[in-house]
Amino acid sequence: MNPDHDKKYKIARKRVEEKKKFYQHLTTYLTMCIFFLAIGFFTRSGGRWVMFPILGWGIGILSHYFKAFGLPGVGPESDWEERAMEEELRRLGVPPPPQEKPKPETPSEEETMTPLELKELQKKYDDRDLV
Repeated sequence: MNPDHDKKYKIARKRVEEKKKFYQHLTTYLTMCIFFLAIGFFTRSGGRWVMFPILGWGIGILSHYFKAFGLPGVGPESDWEERAMEEELRRLGVPPPPQEKPKPETPSEEETMTPLELKELQKKYDDRDLV
């Protein structure tokens, strides 16, 4: 392969990984927000303290978003990793590597034998030989 293609492919892979990490970070943030709100509600402490971790962490999430996506506009999709890789490669001016076609399975030797050949093969071995 072309060394330039490999370099750009690595850059695209790194960008996709960064986007994946952002979604993991966002999921953790939302889970913890629910947790903080539940604690604030059930402890009857007024819940004002809850806003500090939510806002602070929210600023971190926002900066992570800009690092991963640049300016707003990209959202999660069903097969977003593959499409994000293709998009990054296209932005870098490199076509994605060709997809390998699956090789057809070759039948095993036993599958291609006739019943008579199988019977002869079975006669070669006695059950006592298999101990």
